[in-house]
Amino acid sequence: MPKKKSRFKYKGSYLLAIAMLAVVAYFFVSFFNLKTQISEKEASIEEISVKCQLQQDENDELQRMLAEKDIMKYVEKRARDEDLGYVKPNERVYYDLAVSQ
Repeated sequence: MPKKKSRFKYKGSYLLAIAMLAVVAYFFVSFFNLKTQISEKEASIEEISVKCQLQQDENDELQRMLAEKDIMKYVEKRARDEDLGYVKPNERVYYDLAVSQ
């Protein structure tokens, strides 16, 4: 009597191959997703590093002013230029409107 080949053996092989293919596809998708996240985090780290360096430079300048007792120049600079727009008595301030356009 000839031997019958079982259909389940081949069916199981196909299912195993499909399952393996699905697992490999999942790992590839996960790998590229993680690679994208790593790139985003590295860009974020670079941005934060630049901000940190700028803050460190400002802190160094303030420390230098404290050491030289140059606080009044700093206060005047902040009040006039950067923050509040104050002027000295009888001082005229001109604004170049062409620059702001």
